[in-house]
Amino acid sequence: MCFFKDNIFGLLCLIVVLIPFFLQLLHGEQYLERLGPMPVEGTLVSTFKVTAVLDKGRVGGAVVADVVSRCRDTGKEVVRNQVVLATCHNW
Repeated sequence: MCFFKDNIFGLLCLIVVLIPFFLQLLHGEQYLERLGPMPVEGTLVSTFKVTAVLDKGRVGGAVVADVVSRCRDTGKEVVRNQVVLATCHNW
């Protein structure tokens, strides 16, 4: 069920609010660890967890997230990933 299916005004308000934030978002760095051979077919399911939110004062801040991708059929971890997103403004 989509919350904005029947509420186009709410969707437009959300877009107007979020676009300035996303325009000031920078991809800081990324770490990728392959835990074994990649399956040639199947479906990977990725889950993420925010592990840190850092306030850098007047220069902005950063969000660190860990992402784990598993094979849907076996549940075995295939890839671990860590992403750092930085903002270039004060929050």
